Amino acid sequence: MAQGVSTFGRAAAGLRHNRDPARERNLQDASTREQGKASLSSNTHEPLTLKRRERRVPTTRREGKLARNSWAIYDFNQVAEFEKYLVLSTESSRLTREEFLLDRVAWKDLGKIQNLCDYDRIVINLTALTEGPVPLFDDLQIDQVFDLKSWMHIVASGGDIFIVGDPAITIRVVETAEGNRRKTLAQSIDCAEPVPVFRSSIPRRMPPLPDGQQINPLQKLLSVEKDLRPLDYRRISRVGEDRFETVYKYLDEVSVWNYSLSRCALADSWKELLEDYCVQCDGSELAATSYATILAAQYTFLGRGFTGSLTLLPSLGEGSDAEDAFILREFFEIAANLPEPDWVQSLLLPGQAEVEKEITTKRDEMVQIERAISEARAQLLACKRWYRLLYDDGNSLEAIVKESFELLGASVIKKSKEKDDYRINLSGFPKSVMEVKGTHNPQFSKGALRQLAGWMDEANALENIVVKGIFLGNSGRNHELQNRGNLFEKNNEHYAIIKDIVIVRSMDLFCLVVLKQLGLLDVAALWKEFYGCKGRLDCSKYWAALPTEYQPLSVPSGKAAR
Repeated sequence: MAQGVSTFGRAAAGLRHNRDPARERNLQDASTREQGKASLSSNTHEPLTLKRRERRVPTTRREGKLARNSWAIYDFNQVAEFEKYLVLSTESSRLTREEFLLDRVAWKDLGKIQNLCDYDRIVINLTALTEGPVPLFDDLQIDQVFDLKSWMHIVASGGDIFIVGDPAITIRVVETAEGNRRKTLAQSIDCAEPVPVFRSSIPRRMPPLPDGQQINPLQKLLSVEKDLRPLDYRRISRVGEDRFETVYKYLDEVSVWNYSLSRCALADSWKELLEDYCVQCDGSELAATSYATILAAQYTFLGRGFTGSLTLLPSLGEGSDAEDAFILREFFEIAANLPEPDWVQSLLLPGQAEVEKEITTKRDEMVQIERAISEARAQLLACKRWYRLLYDDGNSLEAIVKESFELLGASVIKKSKEKDDYRINLSGFPKSVMEVKGTHNPQFSKGALRQLAGWMDEANALENIVVKGIFLGNSGRNHELQNRGNLFEKNNEHYAIIKDIVIVRSMDLFCLVVLKQLGLLDVAALWKEFYGCKGRLDCSKYWAALPTEYQPLSVPSGKAAR
């Protein structure tokens, strides 16, 4: 390091009478780069678990700035320290003290973060995204927080970043017009000519995204692959425990291990920036498993006389609040949200017993309410099952049609899984064979009627009985009711008349079920009309009989074919 300083001094002396500011800056960068290399090779940097007062390298962006812009070597322990911390997790609040400012921002308030580079130490808690509803983010918000140059500037200025939780998590991001405009502008500038790293006012942006695409917010920063095999934490190799004592203290608190990391590295785009910033990166893989995977990692960034870090930690399994509290307490030395010790439970304060009793009462009430809600939801689900007549298909449609005919008083029997769907028996009427079909197409082909006619002929031959055919169909099932028409073309309806087949839409059966539940249906008259019909059953009068609150918008019915 002394050699680097003397070289810089001789170069400065040679330029005394003909000063070139740009050349002076380059010489200064060369000097600090050599200092950083010497520091890296001699392993003089301390792990993050040490107190900041014991560090002999700048720990804040302010100190890093002094190192870059001064001609002398400063004792950074003499610089008054005031640091800004950011915790991106589940709550939004601000805590101000003489030594620090702590901003806590909830993911739903992501847009409140104006400039990520304002902070010296940052916690990105991904576990919080798995707790409760996940907000919908736009590309501007994601660019603001997960911008590569911003992260590089933080660690290159002596800052620390912690990522807690699953690094492969995905979130839903939509593209905004403003975000697309900025990205297009940034891409055009990048393509025109290289932009100096320290002079560019437009950061590189993530590529345009389709609306609502699921992305990993860390994809431009890290290259990570997970191993989902179960593991025994007791069998891990505690690599570098003497240097990373606090990290292993954190890992010892993890309650559930759902994965390990088979790959964890900086993204290629980040590696390219290291040379531009004159920074060297030293990666440490921690807690090696028997699968040759790891559970945590820390990257140390060295150069220009300062050090920064990026630390990846798994979820504790106890919630994001516990993770935030641990990092603030153990890594940042901030006593925030400390857990209550066991001995406090034996103490009592005025009013405490009354409040605890009220909480117990409310909790019991909540259990009863949740049970009532669960029962009500089951009733609602049973009530809404009839909607399946409007959109369902296959076996599910057959089942709800069977239940509908039984509600109307008919006996419904499944004769064969391979042949006709059901046999209908109703006192005072001939036996009938029913075929149930659904399709997304507007109409059925004539083949559907021919298939039913075949089942009818087979019943005539084998059982020596005359049967009536019932074709119940749900065509255009993806369309709203008012946009649906007849199940068959008119020529095919004439074929149904010849074969004594009645054609019924499943949506018409839905109307009959509602009328039956309301007590507005003359079932005897319905069956008489039903069995006397050949071709399409005209249910317009039944739709007209529905009360207004049950009426869908203008349902087409039409007249039966003549």
